[in-house]
Order: sequence, then C-alpha cells, then structure tokens
Amino acid sequence: MAPLGAGRRTVVYEYVRAFFEKQVHVQEVLACACAQRVVTAPAPPKAVDKGEYGPGLPAHVGAAVCADAMPLPPVSGKLSPQPMCRAGHPPG
Repeated sequence: MAPLGAGRRTVVYEYVRAFFEKQVHVQEVLACACAQRVVTAPAPPKAVDKGEYGPGLPAHVGAAVCADAMPLPPVSGKLSPQPMCRAGHPPG
C-alpha cells in the first residue's frame, strides 16, 4: 500500500491536569497498488462521534459541576447570628 496524500488531520481538545491541550492527530491514508481500495487509520477516541473534545474534558466539566453543587459544611460560630444593640454593634 502506498500513501495517498498527506493524511487526514483531526483536532481534539483535551483537559490535562489544570490546563487545556489542543491535540492534532494525523491519520494516515493508504491506497492499494491497484487503486481500488483506500484505507484510513482510526481516529483518536472522542466523547461524542464527530465531536472535537476528548474524554477528559467532559469528565472534568461533569466533576466540576458536581463539586459546585455540594453543600459546604457550616462554619461554627463565625457566621451565626450575633445579638446587636440599637447602635448596630455587639453589646459589651
């Protein structure tokens, strides 16, 4: 089989530990000697077919959304209501 052109370029955006990365994959395209069959290398894994995001990016977004939805533990005493006098400051 002989190479047929420069190959097919695929761009995948991926989240890699605290930064985003643009990955460019080149899929080799080959043609047989009789020129009746063309074979293309497999594409990189993606979260959605024909999408442009790798599996790490949606996983990070989903984890971040769930982490934001978690209730924070109450702060003991610091944010609890304090008695105030009429002048607007604590008594004492």
